[in-house]
Amino acid sequence: MDQERRQKAEDVRADLAACRFAFVAVEPEIPALDRLYGGRFHAPNPFSFGLAPLASPVRGDVVVFGLSHPRVDVAAHVLRCFGMTEVDVLTTRLPSGHYLDEIGPLGELRWCRVRDGKVRTVQAEAAQNWATSATPFDLPMPRGPEETIERTVDLLAGRGLESHRVVVTINAAHLLMLSGLAMSQSDGLAMAEDTLRSGEVMAAVVGASARNRSE
Repeated sequence: MDQERRQKAEDVRADLAACRFAFVAVEPEIPALDRLYGGRFHAPNPFSFGLAPLASPVRGDVVVFGLSHPRVDVAAHVLRCFGMTEVDVLTTRLPSGHYLDEIGPLGELRWCRVRDGKVRTVQAEAAQNWATSATPFDLPMPRGPEETIERTVDLLAGRGLESHRVVVTINAAHLLMLSGLAMSQSDGLAMAEDTLRSGEVMAAVVGASARNRSE
């Protein structure tokens, strides 16, 4: 392991120690994975269609997996083969033709469900049906990690860009509905919107961080 990769591993361990959660970007690891898989990593394979949920230590009643690929059914079959019996795999094809690994406010939403261990048929509908905002969708790329952090903090504090809030509330609404806390997607959207604007999310993050530092 070279010095750069060793430092990344140490950063991940530090994040886990600080808040019990860490984000690992896969892009810098792709060359190493490509060598490990004999030059075949860039081709779609089961590793591509199931790594994130299979590697996650978090398990719930339903696994929701966002995939940047149209074959949500393949991911559903992979996860079922590894013992996951309740799964939602979803993707959004944006008007640009790119795929988003979550529910987006524009384009076509596709999903495939596993229920009671059985893979259902792929469903598709306009992504706009899942949102209530008619505001033109725009997600400007942040200029570096500092701006990324600033925008995230603004969003969690009840401010931020409307396009960011729309994406977060759409996906949160789906989770709220699956959990039974919301009776419909529109109810979930209202709950997520109210919670974000209230600043309760930032308060919860700050409180959890303080508790972790004291332990």
